[in-house]
Amino acid sequence: MGQGSESLNDMAEEGGETCHEDAMSRYKTVKAAKIGSLVTCPSCGRPFRKKSYHHTFCNNKGRENCKDRFWNRATPERQKRAKEWNR
Repeated sequence: MGQGSESLNDMAEEGGETCHEDAMSRYKTVKAAKIGSLVTCPSCGRPFRKKSYHHTFCNNKGRENCKDRFWNRATPERQKRAKEWNR
């Protein structure tokens, strides 16, 4: 996790519209970044170099799947579904 950054998982526990707005703001910042830029993963806060225009998360495979984790925590509706599914 990046220094001084709060992961989406930590923020999801706090809930509320602010969490969603902050998460989407970080997502849009990474999407707008140029290829080759050093960006911060909107889900876990880990820095990575953007390899293509659609490269938005540091990882989207396996257990450390930041892409799925982000979208499962990005809105209150998805948070609820993700919690129900993980029971």
